Amino acid sequence: MDANAVAESFDRLGLPSVAAYFRAAKERFPKAIDKGNWNQMLAFMQNHEGEFDSLAAQVLQQQNEIQASLAAYIRSRPQFFNEATNQKDGK
Repeated sequence: MDANAVAESFDRLGLPSVAAYFRAAKERFPKAIDKGNWNQMLAFMQNHEGEFDSLAAQVLQQQNEIQASLAAYIRSRPQFFNEATNQKDGK
């Protein structure tokens, strides 16, 4: 997952505090870790599980705001979402 892309998405949804948690998670990784090497990243996350769990818990505490913002975003752009809905409904 690209933490910067996720953070930018939350910024667009008007949730900068949630975006900050993803940026904070990315900043926890030392520069010596190859971001393209999943095994190195996984080992680091496992060794620092408490820190990442804390960030995840903070994101989950805002779950209702996230869902409401995402729903509002989708409803405000029916031209992008109605077609998929219509195809699902067989229209």
